[in-house]
Amino acid sequence: MQDWLDGYEHRPIEGCTGPGTYVAGTPWRWVAHTTEGGNCSINGLIPFFQGRPCSTPHFAIDPCQRRKVQFIRLPWSSAALKNLSGGVETNRAHAVQTEITGRAAETPSWPDEWVTFVGEHIADLVRAGVPLNLDNVKDCVGPEAGTIATPHAPQRMSYAEWNGFDGICFAAGTLVVSERGLVPIEDIKVGDMVLTHAKRFRPVTATTVNRSSTLTLVGHGHPGLVTTPEHPFLSVESSLVRDNSTPTRWRRLEFSVPEWIEARDLVGRYWATPTEFPVLAVPEVKRSTGQGRRNRIAVTPELFRLAGRWVADGHLCDNGKIAVSCHRDEEAEVIAEMEAAGFDRHHTSAGGPNVVQVMCSSVDLSAWLIEHFGQYAWGKTVPTWLLCADEKYRSEFLDGYLAGDGHVEPGGVFEAKTVSKRLAVGVRLLAESLGYSTALYLREGGPAVIEGRMVNTRDAWRIKGRVPGGRGTATTVIDGHRFARVKDAEFDPAEVVVYNLAVEEDESYVADGIVVHNCGHQHVPENDHWDPGNLNIQRAVQHAKAILGGMVMPPPGPAPQPPAPVGPRTLSKGSKGEDVARWQSRLAGRGYWIAADGDFGSLTDGVTRWFQSARGIVADGIVGPQTYAAMDAAESEGWKPSNMGGAPVPSPAPPPPHPPWPGRYLMVQSPLMRGDDVRQWQQQMAARGWRLSVDGIFGEESRRVCSAFQAEKGLAVDGIVGYSTWTAAWTKPVT
Repeated sequence: MQDWLDGYEHRPIEGCTGPGTYVAGTPWRWVAHTTEGGNCSINGLIPFFQGRPCSTPHFAIDPCQRRKVQFIRLPWSSAALKNLSGGVETNRAHAVQTEITGRAAETPSWPDEWVTFVGEHIADLVRAGVPLNLDNVKDCVGPEAGTIATPHAPQRMSYAEWNGFDGICFAAGTLVVSERGLVPIEDIKVGDMVLTHAKRFRPVTATTVNRSSTLTLVGHGHPGLVTTPEHPFLSVESSLVRDNSTPTRWRRLEFSVPEWIEARDLVGRYWATPTEFPVLAVPEVKRSTGQGRRNRIAVTPELFRLAGRWVADGHLCDNGKIAVSCHRDEEAEVIAEMEAAGFDRHHTSAGGPNVVQVMCSSVDLSAWLIEHFGQYAWGKTVPTWLLCADEKYRSEFLDGYLAGDGHVEPGGVFEAKTVSKRLAVGVRLLAESLGYSTALYLREGGPAVIEGRMVNTRDAWRIKGRVPGGRGTATTVIDGHRFARVKDAEFDPAEVVVYNLAVEEDESYVADGIVVHNCGHQHVPENDHWDPGNLNIQRAVQHAKAILGGMVMPPPGPAPQPPAPVGPRTLSKGSKGEDVARWQSRLAGRGYWIAADGDFGSLTDGVTRWFQSARGIVADGIVGPQTYAAMDAAESEGWKPSNMGGAPVPSPAPPPPHPPWPGRYLMVQSPLMRGDDVRQWQQQMAARGWRLSVDGIFGEESRRVCSAFQAEKGLAVDGIVGYSTWTAAWTKPVT
């Protein structure tokens, strides 16, 4: 990123403004303000800011005189973006501030050339390396539009608006606890009722989607929750204190009051999992017409034990038959469970040398199980209403599930396994509601050889915890949440598609069983604002896009009619047909796990976004000319993704003339990165003549050499060894 932009008058100002206040991974924004002075007034503005270094923006531009002035370096924070008491730290959130000379009330009458001049400035920022999202523009609208933003004016953004300004926070596939179940965050809709930190359900008021660098948090309770570094989590910290009132002066942990802490600061602290849930009604088993049982099936604790057993080891056969597989030694136990639930007609068939299938028939129960608990091993789940049901139902279901898919060790530890993430998260939350201290573990799937055959295995989830009263658990329960330690965090600079939710009143939700806040801060702030008055900022941004795309803006007036579509039709979520199946087949050919069923659903939408993100195009899930062209190029190159949403790497068809990129970004972080890949890169750089220690530790010296090498070879200068920089270390000529 450039420090000082070409074509600008440079008037450096020091003082309150300085480097080092930005936090890696936060989204970039452009904040535009009018100066509330006359047009053509930039000569008076320059000495004003020079005399007030603590009120200095990055830029001041004068559309009237076509003058552009820069006061502080682009990567520095703007001291003019104030951190009001109890508010968001807006001047640490990668906000680039520009003052536009003129009065807000006069902007509607500005000539088009003034508006396009603002667009030129926006394009300058993007070309200088500021990753602005030009598809997410906030206008100042309503009765306050065209007026200066007073401290409490409506133009000032709430924390949700400020952080939704460039849409962040969780990766696709993160499960949100809603009234309609554990739903992937990308499928949450406005109006969905989600569980909040206040242990109640509140409606979603907005959803956002964008691309961002991420942080993977690992701790007791989750094996790797992918979020953005600034996302707040409900958290406590612990301290070890000595109790002098006891003869042995034994030590104990004491915990702080829960507060919202950003993800980047969570390691060593504790995050929260809900242990209490609001009451929801248990749905009845619907009675079918003309078939099945004559009487309605009663919802009893015994029915829930059978449901738990079926979720663990059951499947549905034809004509409403419910089958539960078990060891021959457990046959009598399963039959007794069916009879207790009211099903006295059953039979057994062999399922293997020591396996039997105990079956009973009920069309009504079959439909109820499918509707609320899913089907197939990978598609089963725990409905949210069960988490909110009476303890007797929850306890019997968990006992039935553990009898089939789990076990309890003598030391008081229970364990269960499943290939369904929704089931794993649901069972964990269910166990937490019953007082268990639980954690999740993941064994990632992929290609594997089983019985001599190469197969693609699914992710395997393991739920493990201690029964109530068990010893050795390093957790605590405070106000209906269990707090457990966060152990590690790994930052990934590669941008992937991420999502966020705004929630009425509480602005919080539960992501993969962990309590999180809407991206932003825990307080309701008087945040910064966007007040270029009624300036046609949308047209300014369109002009910036045209400049960046090498096009000329059309003159003001009605837009020309677009030409008739040529080529394959545009596909998006909800599309169906043979062309959808062909697109799915092409994705599968690139290595993505997807079936060509001709239905463009949530899975196809997510995989399409991953592909788009990996190929460096807008990840909007829409298959149009740009995405078709990206697929054509990927197929011609033989390209396949290194990981879902990760950076693309070439197919290793002929052996490369250099060691392959290790697959991780080498960069300065805390703790410092170590490894043979670091040492290998250092050795190569030393062999090329660069002076650095070959110690396998990527510290400031390695970052400095990396940046200098990138500048010398015309690469993006970020001090990070990615694929391009690694390859260049072996392929670029020594100069």
